[in-house]
Amino acid sequence: MPWPEGTIWITWHEHRRTRSLVDALGGMPTFVFDDHRPLQRNLIGPLWTLKVLWRERPRLVFMHFSYLLMLVCLIYRFLPARPRPKIVCDCHNKALKKEFSGPLSRPFGAFKRFLLAGADLLVVTNERLVPYAERHSAGVSVLRDPLTDWRGEDAKCRAEPARDGER
Repeated sequence: MPWPEGTIWITWHEHRRTRSLVDALGGMPTFVFDDHRPLQRNLIGPLWTLKVLWRERPRLVFMHFSYLLMLVCLIYRFLPARPRPKIVCDCHNKALKKEFSGPLSRPFGAFKRFLLAGADLLVVTNERLVPYAERHSAGVSVLRDPLTDWRGEDAKCRAEPARDGER
């Protein structure tokens, strides 16, 4: 499926789901900032994201949900003299189902609802997550994870058997 010009996928983590969804959706320009160090990811990641969005000027942004990445995309959406992109957010179970507790539960819960409501479409992995997603957005779609291909790329994820004398 050829995507219209101005369609991108942006993520801060190189996930198998990201790769498989991009492949299943017919490929599109994909931008990955995959730095697992928290300081770099949370300080450089937003600047990198704004740079990519500013340069590409997308009309449609696919993303794998993270709180800060979604916030940066929403900030970009409202910058002047830019096309306002539609945002399609692939949500994992934890992002939808996790409830906060303690004295900060109300502000964090409100922040999460604000971010998820900013997406034009929430994508979930199975039908059981639809009610959780519908609490935040009227636009919800299910795209299942494909079966694991043990012959290809995913074989790298399998554990190697221990050798004598090694752990």
